[in-house]
Amino acid sequence: MAVTSSAGLSHLYLTVNSPYLNSVGIPRQADLLALSAEDAEIFSTYGLTWTSSPQRIDVDLSAFLGNFVFLNEAQAISTIGLMAEDIDGRVGNPLMLTVETQPMEIVVDSVSSAMVGATTAVIRVATLADDFASHVAVELLDNGKWQSAEIISVSEVSAGIYDISFAIPPGSADLNARILYCQEVRGEVGITRFMPDFNLEFDAFATYARVKVIADTPELISAVAKGLDIYLNGSRASVLYRDPEEGMVVITGLNPSTNYTLTATMMRNPGKDDFTSPVRLSTESAPALPNDEFEHRKDGISYKNLASGGRYSQTTVAIFNWQNHQSFSLQVPREWANTNAKTFSTRASNHNTWYMQPSVYSVPGDTEDASFAVCLRSVAFDIDGAIIPDYTQTGQPYLQYSPVIPEIKSRAAGKLFLGSYSFNPLTMEETYDDIVDWRSRPMSLNGYYKYNPSQADTSDNGIAIIEVYGNIDGETRVIGSATAYLPVANSYTAFKASLTYDYFGVKATGLKVMFASSAAIGTIAEESEAIATSPDPVKGESIGSTLWLDHVTLSY
Repeated sequence: MAVTSSAGLSHLYLTVNSPYLNSVGIPRQADLLALSAEDAEIFSTYGLTWTSSPQRIDVDLSAFLGNFVFLNEAQAISTIGLMAEDIDGRVGNPLMLTVETQPMEIVVDSVSSAMVGATTAVIRVATLADDFASHVAVELLDNGKWQSAEIISVSEVSAGIYDISFAIPPGSADLNARILYCQEVRGEVGITRFMPDFNLEFDAFATYARVKVIADTPELISAVAKGLDIYLNGSRASVLYRDPEEGMVVITGLNPSTNYTLTATMMRNPGKDDFTSPVRLSTESAPALPNDEFEHRKDGISYKNLASGGRYSQTTVAIFNWQNHQSFSLQVPREWANTNAKTFSTRASNHNTWYMQPSVYSVPGDTEDASFAVCLRSVAFDIDGAIIPDYTQTGQPYLQYSPVIPEIKSRAAGKLFLGSYSFNPLTMEETYDDIVDWRSRPMSLNGYYKYNPSQADTSDNGIAIIEVYGNIDGETRVIGSATAYLPVANSYTAFKASLTYDYFGVKATGLKVMFASSAAIGTIAEESEAIATSPDPVKGESIGSTLWLDHVTLSY
């Protein structure tokens, strides 16, 4: 519409009496020729346009009229007024428009069910309302109060049919929602939660079990793993951790050698029909290591009057009538193998402490617990040790030993392990039968140790190794392993080697547990190259690092 004045316009007053528009900031009266920046912006936002010259102003109300909203019958009538004044103060006849709003019909066409754990829901509605997306809102009932929900999208799927996608809290409880149009409630709906289709696979250990989700898509697998509750014999199981990316849930608190009936659900207050079909779950046993405190012993190295060092003279006269000796009467732990057959071989060509040394033996008293521990030593040995040259004293004070240090070809770490060991001194070949039959999968190898590294290599460490074997594609392979390095410790110190298992559902068939006085373990040649020992002519021996062990256990 156009408003003109030959004298020129000074004011054009616009009045708007609309409960809805006034509530959103439209002023009740404004001078279109002297608008504030704030009023000009809000009129423009709601579609009012105008152009002006000194004698004429054109006002377009067509878009603006589309913003009138029906709130209720009592507020259905709104008015718009225009009144012009020229520069001489003359006022024209006012123009008054009456606008009657009527309710816009909005019909809920459908409500999609929401999967347990889902964070979005969709309501489809039918309406002929203009600019429906700008005026629709959704609220959710939360603890008896309606709370606004975030609108994610409003899309017109066909003429007059809209899908409203909005955020919902994750969980399993059904929801109540309502639709608002221009702040008025137009419908209330219920959103039903449902459990998706999925299957579960189980891998039971002694005290815990891994539960693997099988579903159609990675997204579904992740959603189920996040929201899955597992029940054992009707009681909710404790969850150790969840890995949604791998679709894995680990439950704990199980007892070894026990049968359980396992069911699962994603519902927080499940009914009897909300559970998966029951499955029988049997946990593994939790066997201990044999003789784990090393209290049970058997005879080990026994030798009377072994020559210790070379012959030497009593004085400066080259009469070599003195020879030191050492006797051994040692025990070793029962049910554990060791390397004494190699390092103290009675088949050695030259019986002398320089060439024959015990590498494993039981020690009384110096223990962490009970009465006995076990000592492992890195030693020098030689099956074909050369004759040690006699030593002639050079003067007083006379030595009580021969200071001659022979060449010793081989070095070895003292090793203690499950299984058996053999050594062939003729071929210098050793055989480790160090995998024993074992039908359970422990979580860790634990124990107590002391360690004194070699003076010739203070960076050396003791080592504890555990490997669990299983059958994969017809082959015996390592399915879990751990290594603990044991640094210097002057008193008994706890250690722990924690295992991880990468193969789901592969049961144990064998176990290897080995301790060694040096981390540089390998073949005889490799150990001879890498292990350092220090010669002691007083004792006639060359000894390296020493490891004491006590109270070794498995945790499940």
